[in-house]
Amino acid sequence: MKRLARWALFAAALAAVLVLIRVPANDEVAGIGKPAPELSARTIVSPAQPRRIAEYRGHVVLLNVWATWCPPCLEEMPSLQALHEELHGSGLRVVAVSIDDPGSENDIRDFVREQGLTFEILHDAGAGIMTAYAVGGVPQTFLIDRSGRIRYKSFVTDWRTEDNRRLVEDVLAESDARGN
Repeated sequence: MKRLARWALFAAALAAVLVLIRVPANDEVAGIGKPAPELSARTIVSPAQPRRIAEYRGHVVLLNVWATWCPPCLEEMPSLQALHEELHGSGLRVVAVSIDDPGSENDIRDFVREQGLTFEILHDAGAGIMTAYAVGGVPQTFLIDRSGRIRYKSFVTDWRTEDNRRLVEDVLAESDARGN
């Protein structure tokens, strides 16, 4: 029951925020088939280094937008870790961008350590990724092909399911077939 109450509270808060602001439709900014917008995020390891989406060109990227305070994000992380472990050697890069407030780096590092996450974690303290990718709520994930185009997007996904794993494998295979 507590889990259902948390989800209901999260959904109500998200709906209230969306009523107050206009987030551009995903298809206007970060639609399927469109180039992945630039991001401005930094690594959480010291010293923090900036990362750009162009740095991942040549890899299939599963770009996840999340926050430490988000219950659905906590539930989704183990499936991202499992997918990373299974497909990292095939050219998949899982990159999770936290939108936690500035100064939250220690909280993010604690979260990563507690969850046993080994994929790349970035921090966008200004949450600019929310606008650049037209993210209406977290977690939201974008599957980006080797050429930098968005192929799929989802909100709260179990990446361990056969269908989702196959989706990622298909994008990996298409990219390989084109010689990228």
